[in-house]
Amino acid sequence: MHTLQVGFGREMAMPDAVMPLGGVGMVDRDYTGVIDPLYITCVALTDETGKTILLYTQDFLRSDTYVVSMRQAISDATGVPFDHIMVASTHTHSAPAVYHTPLEAARAYQEICKNAAIRAAQTALADRSEANVFAGQTQTDRLNFVRHYLLSDGSYGGDNFGDFKNNTIVDHAEPNDPHMQVIRFAREGKQDVVMVNWQAHPDYNTGIGETNISADFPGALRDKLGQDSDTLVAYFTAASGDQNPKSRITEDNHGLETYRDYGEKLAEYAFEHYDELKPVENTAFRTTTRDVVLTVDHELEHLLPQAMEIWDIYKTQGNKKLANEKAYEIGLSSCFHASAICRRANLGATEIRELNALSLGPVGFVTCTFEMASEHAMELKEMAPF
Repeated sequence: MHTLQVGFGREMAMPDAVMPLGGVGMVDRDYTGVIDPLYITCVALTDETGKTILLYTQDFLRSDTYVVSMRQAISDATGVPFDHIMVASTHTHSAPAVYHTPLEAARAYQEICKNAAIRAAQTALADRSEANVFAGQTQTDRLNFVRHYLLSDGSYGGDNFGDFKNNTIVDHAEPNDPHMQVIRFAREGKQDVVMVNWQAHPDYNTGIGETNISADFPGALRDKLGQDSDTLVAYFTAASGDQNPKSRITEDNHGLETYRDYGEKLAEYAFEHYDELKPVENTAFRTTTRDVVLTVDHELEHLLPQAMEIWDIYKTQGNKKLANEKAYEIGLSSCFHASAICRRANLGATEIRELNALSLGPVGFVTCTFEMASEHAMELKEMAPF
């Protein structure tokens, strides 16, 4: 007996004016081209009790104030309660910075995205159809890594800091989460809907270029998996802010040279495991949304004093050139990277303002509305209701 209805909506969300791309150094990265389009995707779920939730994933970095206003606008337009709307971001650095609020183009882009989200919700709600559920969790083979390391002299390092000239990487400093969750909704008379939950932070260096718009590997994953399986695919990142594609410890990079190679490899992996997805008899779902604060000791211990000095050189002295030079010396990408470290320190933590979790039968996944921190991936999973 069917007890769950599932609908799918997707809308393109492209800027109509040149603006900075998100992520580190965004102020100096006005986009110059488009590799592939950005989307806002919505999956609508209604269970046997009549409860409806909207699960969103959007192809850019999160923004606290934007996400709150977006959820309220969706709620006003659809009647779905505010706290039944879960919004995640793929965290790609190759998308416009919606959080760059002083910029007029960013404010205009927020409205474009908000309207696209409303249309995606309306489409998903109208598209709902009864569905059987198949779900599973698989473990991938070295397709992601935590970019914090233990070095041979016992010190701590990472992609952006640490003495790699005189040391070698001996181990991950934090555990990564190699698990991929796949949920397939088999709908009567309509295309099936698939949700993939995976931890890895898109990286604009992998064949995209620093100033091109792209959905990065989540877009490639959706395209490939949707084509191979003839399904509608929604990709949801887990707590992936510090977890990247491939591996820096082993030489085994799977021959994945670009973001598209990586996304298509993930899609192939998910598709290969379709036969292992188990039917879910109890299709009532549970969700949780909670505020979480997790400390990030390595930044406070290793980087904060230097970051504060760098930011003071830029902010107080107005010497951006010198600030950037000092940032490069300690492995940071720019003085704005130092600013981000200072900002997190002022909060006392990398603050996960909202942790969202969904459980459907025996399987569930975790995602974050706002800041992400993969070094706490296991702790986040323990907080989930499954």
